[in-house]
Amino acid sequence: GPAALKQYQAVLSMKPEFTEAENNLGLLHLRAGRLAEAASSFRRAISLREEYVEPRFNLGAVYDRQGQLDKAIALYLDVLRRRPGYKRANNSLGIIRARQGQRALAARRFEKEIEIHPRFAEAHNNLGQLLLEVKQDQAAETRLREAVRLDPLDPQARMNLGIALKRNGKTKAALEHYLEAIRLQPRFVEAINNLGRLYLDEGRLEEAKASFRSALEINPGFTPARVNLERALGNR
Repeated sequence: GPAALKQYQAVLSMKPEFTEAENNLGLLHLRAGRLAEAASSFRRAISLREEYVEPRFNLGAVYDRQGQLDKAIALYLDVLRRRPGYKRANNSLGIIRARQGQRALAARRFEKEIEIHPRFAEAHNNLGQLLLEVKQDQAAETRLREAVRLDPLDPQARMNLGIALKRNGKTKAALEHYLEAIRLQPRFVEAINNLGRLYLDEGRLEEAKASFRSALEINPGFTPARVNLERALGNR
């Protein structure tokens, strides 16, 4: 917050060569969405200490947020050259490759992250989501179960596991994970919509319509819920 920002600025006014403080100041800017200020802090930290990889990774995250994907990729690869086991670098590369539609490259990056950091739940979830996209539902379920085991409070992993379970015919378990995702994040429109679809497929029309309406109350522009509500109303 503002107090931490002032604290780091005060420290740097007294010790301008304090690279960790400069990097941490950049992280505060990044979390607040002040991307230009964040980039400036990370570049200064890099210039102060060439071998310091953390601000290189963080500057890559700034470029990623700005949509400058080639620059982000170059920095993440540079981080991995300097420190091959750096946590999150392979995962971040995988996210970019998935966004670019390069699923095979993305999968390899997520797998590499998991190989080095097997308890990193986000990488398991990202790989599981990728497997869902290519309809490898059994493999996706296995991966997403591990993601939820490692981080049971992640609503995205809960929802993704629900999708895999439903596709694999495990409707009751899917329902439980959708409900838990919504409990963890009550305004999670994608999970609410998926819950509605499950109810609709089970013939529970009133619960389905209530779910779709709930999703649309949160986000009136959420087209999947509107389409599904029209479908549910047509089943009367």
